[in-house]
Formats: sequence, structure tokens, C-alpha cells
Amino acid sequence: MNFILIKKLIRKILVTIPIVRDIVTYRDRYRKRTFEKKESVRILNSLDVYGIQKVVIVYDYSISPPTYGDYFDVLMLARYFVTLEINVDFVIIDGQYREDWGLSDKKSKSEMILLHINSAKLILDKSYSNIEVLQWTEFKKKYFDLVDSELYLPCRDGIFTRTIPLYAHAYNITNYLCAEHDKDFADKFLLSYEMLIDKVEITMPTKPYITWGCRYNKAWGQDRNLTEIEFLKIYSRLRNLYPGHEIMVVSDLIGCEYFKSIAGQNNIQCLFSKDYSNNLFSDGVLILGSAYFYILRGGGISVFPEFSRMPHEIVRLLIHRSAWLDGRVASWASNDQVCRPLLPGKHFDSSYLPTISSA
Repeated sequence: MNFILIKKLIRKILVTIPIVRDIVTYRDRYRKRTFEKKESVRILNSLDVYGIQKVVIVYDYSISPPTYGDYFDVLMLARYFVTLEINVDFVIIDGQYREDWGLSDKKSKSEMILLHINSAKLILDKSYSNIEVLQWTEFKKKYFDLVDSELYLPCRDGIFTRTIPLYAHAYNITNYLCAEHDKDFADKFLLSYEMLIDKVEITMPTKPYITWGCRYNKAWGQDRNLTEIEFLKIYSRLRNLYPGHEIMVVSDLIGCEYFKSIAGQNNIQCLFSKDYSNNLFSDGVLILGSAYFYILRGGGISVFPEFSRMPHEIVRLLIHRSAWLDGRVASWASNDQVCRPLLPGKHFDSSYLPTISSA
């Protein structure tokens, strides 16, 4: 048996013991933060000392999931360099897929890849970016001999060995990097409604509105789906906090139909994102155009408010994110941009309810 597989099996057995699990979790988080801080310092030193001219950012499907939020974190790391007016080759490595891509059918997989490509085109200034989809052999032939001498590759060793996916570290690295810049830089780097509205085709609500991310997915992560009871409790709180605003439920087509049915059965008046937009990126622009955003148990759509100045509350597991300050995960976040961690063992808790009002 392969040594790596044996090591994984032993770890899997040991972490079933509570005290061992706690120790392993603490050690893993410490190693992760240490790696990300060192990588951030390496980037900053390269910027200051060597004057980086080109950066290659890689999203390798063989070690990365199809999930939009994970992809978007890597995309925003690329945007950091583009904001500095440094040329970026943004490379998607296609042809081999991590196990969880198997949960998607061929049509869904193709649609997700197309969404990845189109999102990169919309987020990255074409004056400083080049977007490529390559096979692994093509990537090696084009880039391996140029790294360090003519271009910079974040998380180089993990990318070359296909063992450390960039998505697991991209958000925290970007966070550390942005903390070294002033507010003017952050304003250029972060997303806004005004920046993106002309790049998408959507219908905007005619009245002031807030947005509410509601997850309903029958294929995977069903434990993260919003229940009917949660939907009703959160709606009631949002209605009290924002009496003068429409409430827009943001979800995919299946989710919108599901929550529209619940709303109808309970005489609840809501807007639904799929009546205004036709894809996930356009949903993000709808969120950025709203007065406030809330979501329970995170979700990929959360990246739009996270990488913006808009007020929001996100309740989620901090899987790849490290806390910056109490109630804040991002170095650029203000007091009305709150991220609260899910409590272990509790599916729903009153502390998860929205708290930021329009007053």
C-alpha cells in the first residue's frame, strides 16, 4: 500500500478520538496560517525587491473543487496583482478532475467551467490579464522553465507537485496582502455594483431592496440547506429590520422555485433572483446593488459581499478563512460587514439571526 494512503488511513482513525482531533485541528490551522503568512511575505518581498513583472495564478481542477466560492477566492488573488497593474496569466488546468466533480453531470460540469472562464473575464482587467485553459502537459511545457526567472507563481511547490491547491490558501493570502495597502487601493481592488452593472444583463428592482442568500441543493451539502422553519424565522427578522425594503431571495433556479413555494404557502412577499438574473455572476451583481445581504451557512454567492464595501452578515464555517478581528474576517471589513462562525453541533441558533438594521 502507498505510504501516503497509509498515513491518511492512520490519521482518519486517530481523529475519531476527541482529544486527538482537537490537537490535530489546532496543529493543521497553525501550519496553514504559518504557510500563508510566509507566502504573503514572499510575495511582498518579491514586489519590493525584484519588481515582479508577471504572475501566474493557477486553478487546477485535479486538486480543486467545482464550487464557485473556492474558485472566486483564487480569482480575487489574481485581481490583487491586476489592481497593482502587474500582468497576470490566469490559468485553469483542465482535463483531470477532483473526485467531487463527479457529483455533477456532463452538462453541469460544462456550465461551471464556462462560468469560471466568464467570471475571470469580467473580474480581471484585460489590459493586465490573460486567461487560459490548458492541459497539465501544456502548462508544464509553457511555464515550468520560466518560474522564478521571468514570472512569479504563488504556492509554487504545491502547484508543481499538484499537492497543495491554491484555493485553500488564496483568501488568507489576499487578506494579508491587502492589509499592507491603504484604503484607496482597497477601493480599487474590491467589487461594487457600479463596477459590474454594465458587464451583465439583469433587470433591477424598482424599489429599495435587501438580498438574502438561501441555499437549497439536492445534489450535495444537503446539511447546509436552509430549512422551512429557518426560512420563516429569518424572514420575520429581516422584515422587522428592513420594513421599507423589498426582500430578495438569492438562489439558483431550483432554490428559487423551492423557496417561492414556501413563501406562497405562508403568504410571504419576496422577490426572487431568478426573476431578475439568469446566472450566478448576475446574482452577485444583484447583491452588490442591494442595501444589505444576509446568508446562513455561507455559500459561494457570499464572495460578492465579502469582497465589497456593502453591509452584510454571513454565518458560516471558517474552513479556509482565518478570523482577522472579532466579527470580521477581512482586513478591509468595516463594522457593518460581519462574519459569524457556526457553533459546533448546532444546526440553528438564535444568535445566527440577522442583527444589522437600516437605521
